[in-house]
Amino acid sequence: MRSILLLVLFLGMANFFSAQESADALSAFVNNEELKNASLGFSLLDPSGKEIQSYESERSLAPASTVKLLTSITALEVLGYDHKFVTTLTIQGTVIKGKLIGNVILKSGGDPTLGASDFQNHYGDFVNEWVEAIKAEGITEIDGRILIDDTALEGDRNAGSTALNDVGNYYGAGAPGFSFMDNEFTVFFTTGGVGTASMVVKTEPVLPDSIELVNEVIAGNKSGDNVIVYSLDGGNQVFLKGELPANKIDFQVRGAIPDVTRFAQAYLQKAIENEEISITGVEKNGPLYMNSKELVRTKSPALIEILKVLNKKSVNSYADVLLKHIGKASGRAATFEGGAEAVKAYWKEKGLDTNGIYIEDGSGLSRKNNITARFMTGVLQSQIEDEQVNKMMNEASLSSSVKSMWGEAFKGQIQAKSGYIGRVMAYAGYIISDGEKHPFYLTVNNFSGSASGMRTLMGTALRGVRLEL
Repeated sequence: MRSILLLVLFLGMANFFSAQESADALSAFVNNEELKNASLGFSLLDPSGKEIQSYESERSLAPASTVKLLTSITALEVLGYDHKFVTTLTIQGTVIKGKLIGNVILKSGGDPTLGASDFQNHYGDFVNEWVEAIKAEGITEIDGRILIDDTALEGDRNAGSTALNDVGNYYGAGAPGFSFMDNEFTVFFTTGGVGTASMVVKTEPVLPDSIELVNEVIAGNKSGDNVIVYSLDGGNQVFLKGELPANKIDFQVRGAIPDVTRFAQAYLQKAIENEEISITGVEKNGPLYMNSKELVRTKSPALIEILKVLNKKSVNSYADVLLKHIGKASGRAATFEGGAEAVKAYWKEKGLDTNGIYIEDGSGLSRKNNITARFMTGVLQSQIEDEQVNKMMNEASLSSSVKSMWGEAFKGQIQAKSGYIGRVMAYAGYIISDGEKHPFYLTVNNFSGSASGMRTLMGTALRGVRLEL
């Protein structure tokens, strides 16, 4: 009997110290030396929506990639989880004895994933399908042009506040009017000894001759990719600057295609010509060429499938395109500005406080994005029972930057999307206790120390918060 009493006392003390440790977790985090000069916001709700823990939860701070959750959830609300984007192939003109006197037109529906590497199984050999559809019309010659209608989305490819050294890199591909093959290309470099000039071996996919690569990359002492890619929306030059490790063969660097519409036009034209269909390249305009026939409708995966990949891999271009679609679907301009207005208006109508909410893009790449922790947990609270959002959050939680936070002991107890840009780190999602979800949001701006160190500190704090529930 005495042994049983001692065991009960021991377990009670263990639970007390565990609770005491977790209760102090947020306080210890806030007072950490690496946060001395930082700004941070935290909000935790109970399943009913009541805020039960907070720190500066009304302060407007940069969210980094966690803003993708706001974009994703709003897109689900506005467009629907099964929404699909459609790209249409049409011939316009008249076919006489195998000659199309007119144009081939590819009309964009604003599909962010057309030809994307993560959706190869969905699209299959879609370009070949387009070419075969043209051949099926008996066309052996095109007296006209290959045109792409990219007016489904409007405005610049990138938000105006995006840093110049981001827009040319693959993660800065933005939201062009026509998205194609991830809107990116890979440069293969070969390097020699330290201090020598590098050599560009090839690009995949092959860029059209109209785009010039200006290579200023040298071999250096550093490891890894230290190259910045510079280009402008619609431009014809791509500048490659920086260093790569010495004595490497086929070292790969990814960049954003500066003019996706022009690239896609050249890509399709080459595919058609490879089938021995000649193209004059002279555009046919006027009433004589207005007769049109739709050949193929290429549909995207359902929106929820796009969002799973978007949040697991944190794909900026998908999120930026979706923000423009939110604007369009809400009766506003299909621009970053129109999308931002639509997002704020939607959640204000739902009763959330949108003061301090500043949206520049859908991805979080712009440092001028600012939201409050309390606003984000309010958005998450609205979706607490939504099965589609649950699927999306499960995928987001599989990213390495999230999995590394918790360890096996907390597996299945935290669903989260991470975000990081220089000196900004954030996590948003649900802490799960006794089968119930508690929306949370934590962001830190301008911290000292390393990103890996901050990730460890944030993980410790959130695990402590979980133990307290």
